Amino acid sequence: MRAPSETVNLLRSLYERDIRENGLEKRESQWLMARAVLDAFESGRHLIAEVPTGVGKSLGYLLPIGLRLGALTEQRIVISTYSRALQAQLMQKEIPLASRLLGIQIPHALCLGAQNYLCLSRLDQLTRSGRFDEGELREVKDIIDWARLTKTGLGTEITATPGLWARVNRQPEFCGGRKCRFHTPCFYFLARQSAERARLLITNHALFFANMASGERLLPEFEAVVMDEAHQLEDAAASYFGVEIQTAHFLGLADSLLLPSGKGGFLAQGPHAEIRIREGGKDLAALRASVRAWHHKLLSRYPSNGIQVRLDEGPEDCLEVCTHLRNIAQYLDRLTPASEDEEVERSGLVSRSRNLLVSTESLLERSLDRHVYWLENRDSGFRMGATPLDVSGLLDAGLFSAYRPVVLTSGTLTTGRSFGFFRRRLGLYEADELLLESPYDYGTRAMLYIPEGMPEPRSPNYALAVGNQILRMRRRVLGGFLVLFTSYRLMHEVASGLADANLTLLIQGQAPPSLLLEEFQRVDDPVLMGTSTFWQGIDLADSNLRAVVITRLPFLVPDSPLVSARVEDLEASGSDPFADYQVPSAVLMFRQGFGRLIRGSAGFGVVAVLDPRIVERPYGRQFLESLPRCPLTRRLEDVVGFLGSREG
Repeated sequence: MRAPSETVNLLRSLYERDIRENGLEKRESQWLMARAVLDAFESGRHLIAEVPTGVGKSLGYLLPIGLRLGALTEQRIVISTYSRALQAQLMQKEIPLASRLLGIQIPHALCLGAQNYLCLSRLDQLTRSGRFDEGELREVKDIIDWARLTKTGLGTEITATPGLWARVNRQPEFCGGRKCRFHTPCFYFLARQSAERARLLITNHALFFANMASGERLLPEFEAVVMDEAHQLEDAAASYFGVEIQTAHFLGLADSLLLPSGKGGFLAQGPHAEIRIREGGKDLAALRASVRAWHHKLLSRYPSNGIQVRLDEGPEDCLEVCTHLRNIAQYLDRLTPASEDEEVERSGLVSRSRNLLVSTESLLERSLDRHVYWLENRDSGFRMGATPLDVSGLLDAGLFSAYRPVVLTSGTLTTGRSFGFFRRRLGLYEADELLLESPYDYGTRAMLYIPEGMPEPRSPNYALAVGNQILRMRRRVLGGFLVLFTSYRLMHEVASGLADANLTLLIQGQAPPSLLLEEFQRVDDPVLMGTSTFWQGIDLADSNLRAVVITRLPFLVPDSPLVSARVEDLEASGSDPFADYQVPSAVLMFRQGFGRLIRGSAGFGVVAVLDPRIVERPYGRQFLESLPRCPLTRRLEDVVGFLGSREG
């Protein structure tokens, strides 16, 4: 079923007249997307849309959504993104623009997870009880001053150490709801009331899945969904629906009950503090000791390099941890609270203790079917978890069968111009498709450079060869370089080799990504080096970016727990995991990396691929054919000539 002709005509007039009058580019591909989204909302059929950079994807779905909401006063729609950057762009730029074009106000709200909000009750308890160290006094005062001024209570407005923020932010298990004396000014409930009034909700994939798991209690009721940055959907679902415990969970629980100094914590407050510390303190001390002993056992068996390893057998047994968690929960159950606030906190600590116990037991007993179990070990502590191998069933039940339509969109969803791989991974077989072409002329604005003579990535001198190639390009090409790596090890090896080359190196880990990107825009001829964070979701449209250097084809790490388990699962089902999973996954990430080059109408430059497998192995053709048509060269002189002709 297609949208009624009068609605289509109205949308077309918006596209033809209003966009022109507001000084925006006329983009036929944007109209095609808007029409497809409008048809999806009319028919209730799901839509998968690959929309390249430059099309104006956000307006492509916001304009038909605005028309839909204007016609149906009761409908509520969710737009979910993977990144906070896109959420901010939608709230600050795209939705106000769509409202102006439509001539209506679209009632909308930003929906974030509870932990993002300051809890006035917990802040009050913290300050009254003095449950903080002397060194935290200045920071606590800063939070108190900020709490008097903030309109949103969002932690992004203030710089707070994670440990302190975790003691004053909203945690559902510590919420007294309407009984709380801070309920009226509560930042979270004010945001929830705003969401109830809105008909367009902007959220993120993590909160969307949390809402799904909670039985739809975290977001107001809605009927349809747009999943932007949908190429991240499978990983986001697998991460959320897995189970994880870490050293900080156990020690954080213990500190909430009683600080190691004995001078702060739930047990140390009230008239019966001395008795509570004496009765409950033993299990808390034992919990801390048993967690440290467990970590010591894990360190003796597994490396402490922070890399996830697969646990094919049960992890080192530490039933003492479970025993102490159970004792703590039972002791808290027996306590008689002295006030309403104390009862809320006691109940929350019981809930946290039991949830941690359930997670720990499920990992020790390996009771989760079709999950891969993993460990990440460091000298400072460990993370242990289980991740589902396949989320298609969860997505079908909680997303595709629950809402109509679901629009899935991103700049990279196809391999070989087919949505087949994306469909299979999500289990989505009934959906319309839209594959749009880029509005940019890559044939005249981009060049692909694959230098000759590069060794195989497994060669012992590969890092040296990568560094030498970057240096050769740097000496001949002006402007910014974005160098993309698939591992921190190779990145640091190359950076170390270039340390004395008089380059402006910006290396992931030196500073937060946002600060590195700001510095990239500010300095001359920067060389920014990064791993997965920088392959996708960053936009250097206003910079002097001239070269994206892909150091290695971005195959998933074969011995990572999730990848190795999925490979075994596909082999058991008779599939070819390399052809059906590893190559398509790498092609999608490769396209993301290539897409960093041209992000605006003035962009141009070169993408250098230093991995010779792209031309020497049969599967390399799939990578090359996934790219927009542009000239390919093996000679640096051609690159210099191409860029010179553009700059001249």
